[in-house]
Amino acid sequence: MRAIIFTLLSIWTIYAFGYNKNENLLSNGDFTEGLDGWETRTSDNPNFSKVWVEDGVCYLKAGGSSASWGYYTCAITQTMKLNPGKYKCSFNYNGGPDPDYGSGFTKIFRIIVSTDDIIDTSDDYLINETRGSNKPFASEYSFTIFEESYVMFLLSMQTQKSYTLSISDCRLTRELAFLEPEAISCDKEYGDENPNFETKFNGVIPGDESLLAEGYHASYECEATRYSSIGSYPIKVSCDGNVDGYEIKRYRPGTLSITAAPILVSCPDLTREYGEDNPIPEIHYSGFKNGENEEVLTKAASYEIQASRKSNVGTYPIALKDAESPNYKFEYDDACLIITKAALNASINNTEKIYGDNNPQFSLTYEGLKNEETSPYWVSVPKFVTDANSASTVGDYIVSATDFEARNYMISRINNGILSILPKNLILKANDASKLYFEDNPPLDYKASGFVNGDDKNCLTVQPTLQTNAVKNSEVGNYSIAISGAESPNYTINYVNGNLSIGKRTLTIKADDKERPYKTENPELTYTISGFVNNESAQNLKSAPIISTEATLLSDCGEYEINIGNADATNYSFNYIKGMLTITKINQTITWEQDFNNVSSGDQIELLASTDSGLEIDYIISGNVSEYKSGNRTFIDCLAPGKVTIRATQEGNINYNPAVRVVKTFVIPDDASSETIFDDLKSNLHIDNGYLIGSNLTAKNIEIIRADGCVIYSGIPRDIFIGNGLFIIKAGEKYLKVFSK
Repeated sequence: MRAIIFTLLSIWTIYAFGYNKNENLLSNGDFTEGLDGWETRTSDNPNFSKVWVEDGVCYLKAGGSSASWGYYTCAITQTMKLNPGKYKCSFNYNGGPDPDYGSGFTKIFRIIVSTDDIIDTSDDYLINETRGSNKPFASEYSFTIFEESYVMFLLSMQTQKSYTLSISDCRLTRELAFLEPEAISCDKEYGDENPNFETKFNGVIPGDESLLAEGYHASYECEATRYSSIGSYPIKVSCDGNVDGYEIKRYRPGTLSITAAPILVSCPDLTREYGEDNPIPEIHYSGFKNGENEEVLTKAASYEIQASRKSNVGTYPIALKDAESPNYKFEYDDACLIITKAALNASINNTEKIYGDNNPQFSLTYEGLKNEETSPYWVSVPKFVTDANSASTVGDYIVSATDFEARNYMISRINNGILSILPKNLILKANDASKLYFEDNPPLDYKASGFVNGDDKNCLTVQPTLQTNAVKNSEVGNYSIAISGAESPNYTINYVNGNLSIGKRTLTIKADDKERPYKTENPELTYTISGFVNNESAQNLKSAPIISTEATLLSDCGEYEINIGNADATNYSFNYIKGMLTITKINQTITWEQDFNNVSSGDQIELLASTDSGLEIDYIISGNVSEYKSGNRTFIDCLAPGKVTIRATQEGNINYNPAVRVVKTFVIPDDASSETIFDDLKSNLHIDNGYLIGSNLTAKNIEIIRADGCVIYSGIPRDIFIGNGLFIIKAGEKYLKVFSK
């Protein structure tokens, strides 16, 4: 379809009509029926552009007042489909400007032709008349159409000032029609005679068909014969004669189409057994022409069977296809392949089971299976029937099959099989037993494994015997318990010997308890044995026990285990009981030979008591003395005259008992010459932040002695830094103990 183009601001639509030789452009040329069949176009404002019919005359009015701006348009169009020929178009035209508004307009008359059903301004113009002001159009216009076409008649005007145009008595006359005789195309099948050819006349005026048939005689030329191959063959036509008002401009050939003749391809139905190869179908053809046969086939028909050797019993289509020949088309009458059941023989396999077991799965052996199958596909699986069950005794039983059907095989019967029930294995095992050396043998018994169907030892027709070589005085070890001799009809009896284990008796070996004082040698260690039997004694030991203790000469007082073990005997094991070695405390003695006869006030004396245990002496002191220690040494300071009592003690330890105390008593004599100095020291000395501060002392010289005996000052009394600790101040023969902290 072509694009829509505007002609004088209008879009025109095509209408198709049929026409006689002399036919008005309208059904009436005087517009008595209005604008029927015409298209009208006016501007948007109906006050300045309109089309109407009055008394058989069509009026077109456009334009405004002298003060209006812009151009206004109105138009009428008529479109029709015309056959080839010579035509004349006429109409009465009258029009001019309104006297009040003057001239100044354009009017256009056009005849436009196109071969398709939409006409636009790019199509060819048969007539194109443009007039300005009040110039008239011609009253008649002639034009020629050489092929069937669509034609538009258009009259329009465009003006600014008011203007009216009138049109009446529009008429279209065809003066001469152009004919195009055309051979009518037809077809036939290959091998047939040519049909009778016919002609149609293109461009004929309706109603003149009989006139043309009488006036013209058609003749034809075509190369096709009954032997021509399929294809298209031109049919040429020519005419003799003459018809008034018509002129033959050209001839149009037709086409004879030779189509393929039908061949029916068929074959008979086929039958085979399941598992066989497909038979080859015999293919037949019917419908050859011109005495031809299958030799004209460029490709013989093939077939396809949707079944193989493994396809199940049933009916399968045989599809015929692919035949080829240049002048034939093929129709196929398909057949079918019927697969029937194959014969098959089956037998139940003989089988066995053990007494007490459930029946086994029965199986079949086949003769006649196809397609490497090991068994058929069962529509109904065989049911196996036998009198044997899990409680049946040893023997042979018949097995038969019923209710069976195979999908692809015909089985008339299944041969019976035999189920043999065999004795079940029964294990009789002598129970293991044990005893101690020199005991009587225990009762011998056995246990059975493998009984079924509620059977027990009572089902044995002969009970087994049990025996062993062991006696009461057999040595420790393992002795076989043999079992044999049982019988039963439904069991195969296997025997497993037991074991009699003779274990060692237990001897109790106890280490004897011992005691000794501290720092003495260990006594001889001894032990006691109990538990011998069979008149045996320690003489029967392979190895005597080993006895020992960790205590030595220097071990502290206390209790030490006496360990015993490592004895060995053939028929005895050992329970060892440890003994205990007790080491007790010993006494100690204090020795103190020190003389205190010449002691004076202010003396410092080391106390020299000792003990034969070597333990440190403790002192209990009363009197005008003070005690202090320096390391492991003990000193006293004689502070003033009077009686002094010192007791040397040693309370003992883990190894020694407390020593007997030794007491020393002496008197510190009165020494008047040093009393003043001593009093002076006590009253005028004090400690302040580690300084020994003395004032108003009458002593000429003093010594300050540290606790370890070191003299740290000797001289006139003054303020002296001594630090922290215990110090002795000596002034003449007097001593004063001071503490600084």
